[in-house]
Amino acid sequence: MTTTRVAVDVGGTFTDVCIMDEETGEIRIEKTPSTPDDPMRAIMTGVSQAKIDLADVTLFSHGTTV
Repeated sequence: MTTTRVAVDVGGTFTDVCIMDEETGEIRIEKTPSTPDDPMRAIMTGVSQAKIDLADVTLFSHGTTV
């Protein structure tokens, strides 16, 4: 089973989703346009693009610069 940490930064222009595989230390970043009317939509788009299995997520953190 893979264990994953996810950190999200919602900015005015882009939403960044940073994914770390706890076993390998591999870090990936997905960037998607922000959706100011519904920030969760951009977050879920980034998660979907990254092909994250949410069942494997041990930590999900969120921050914003907006």
